[in-house]
Amino acid sequence: MDSATKFSLIFSDKAYIFLTLPINKQKNRSWLHEWPIDGIEVPLYNEKVLVWCAMSAEGILGPYFFEETVNQYNYLRMLQNFFWRRYVYTPNYIKYYFQQDGATPQTANIVQNWLSKKFSKNE
Repeated sequence: MDSATKFSLIFSDKAYIFLTLPINKQKNRSWLHEWPIDGIEVPLYNEKVLVWCAMSAEGILGPYFFEETVNQYNYLRMLQNFFWRRYVYTPNYIKYYFQQDGATPQTANIVQNWLSKKFSKNE
């Protein structure tokens, strides 16, 4: 590799956005003259969406919204159909390293094999 060749990084991360707010017993108070008859209905599980995004010095690739539980199959599908299509249009895309945080879907063999094939051209 030429010493003048520079490589850049693409970082990816994810976060949950909660669509229903949980009741906080310390912050949510009701000042009533009598004991309430009706309770407050809350869902058993908070609705949430996982937002994935990748960033580099060139820009942002994302966001991508997972509405279901993320597993190796839908994560790989997102990489193939969403990330890769945007990645190849970044300037000098051949010179990038792709960094993930190591969550279970990201370390699955099918995901790692696909990424190895796609990013092995960097070397």
